[in-house]
Amino acid sequence: MKKKTAGRKVNRAKRKFLCYFLLAAVTLTATGSVWESPAETVQAAPSMSELQNSINNHQNQLNNINSQINSLQDEQDLVQEKIDDLNAEIINTMTSIGMKEDEIASKEMELADKQIQINQTQEEYNIAKAQEEQQHDDMVSRMRMMYENDSSENYVNLLLQGGGLSGMLNRMDFVESVYEYDRQKLQEYEETKEQVLALWNQLEEEKTQLQVDKDQLEADKADLENQKSELDVMLAKKKQESANYDAEIKKAKQEASVAKALLSRNKNS
Repeated sequence: MKKKTAGRKVNRAKRKFLCYFLLAAVTLTATGSVWESPAETVQAAPSMSELQNSINNHQNQLNNINSQINSLQDEQDLVQEKIDDLNAEIINTMTSIGMKEDEIASKEMELADKQIQINQTQEEYNIAKAQEEQQHDDMVSRMRMMYENDSSENYVNLLLQGGGLSGMLNRMDFVESVYEYDRQKLQEYEETKEQVLALWNQLEEEKTQLQVDKDQLEADKADLENQKSELDVMLAKKKQESANYDAEIKKAKQEASVAKALLSRNKNS
């Protein structure tokens, strides 16, 4: 009885071993050659030192990119400062141009007023000159007439007619008074004409100076406009530089994002 029980146990052990053998054979056939080594079928995991080196490399790369970003931002800040300075200078230049335009407009008004004064003075001069010439002609006519009437023959006739010496003297006083009156009036007209002429010349000089001032203001305005044009060109270049820095910073930040992702994946490995 004991022999039969022992035999049955041996048979069961044999069957179990056979099953295990067949199962192993099927498994090996499905996965590959029975004689392949584990090193040939499974990729070896990186060592701790290799993993740390990879982490260090990615960290250095990230640090370099961040340093590059900081440097680019510093350069862009300098460019922005220059842009701000140029904008301020352009505003000041435009303000100066506006002031010059106001001064030019004021000079033009002064020139217009001065021309009105000149025209009026010219009319006054023409009137004064005409009065002087008329007075001169009237004086000459009266003197000629009195000379003809006050000839020696007329004085003799005056004495013979009973006018006497007093009549003759009165006649001479009258002639003298008329002559003095004409001479004074002529002198007044001459002085008036000279005064008006002096004023006319003064106004013409003032007008000339106003024109010189206006021309200078226009030249100054032209210089300011040229300066503004140059500043506009410089500003456009600086804005383009700033835009280029924006593009470089954006690209560097994208590279930093990639480096961060790689670093995070290595640390989590």
